[in-house]
Amino acid sequence: MDSSREVFKATVMNNKGKEAVSRRQLGREEKDVDDLAEAFIKNFHNCLKKEREETLKRLHERKCRGI
Repeated sequence: MDSSREVFKATVMNNKGKEAVSRRQLGREEKDVDDLAEAFIKNFHNCLKKEREETLKRLHERKCRGI
């Protein structure tokens, strides 16, 4: 659908108050938020994986030393 033909509008709140925003723009903003959320989750998962690997490595080193 061409943006010049869009007739549906939504009202959103921002720091300045209410403003009319096209549904297409809201969809883009939702996609941006989704992309950011996915990146955050992926980074968090990678951090957990790294911590788990480091913990297992330290545990293995302790076992090898006989502690």
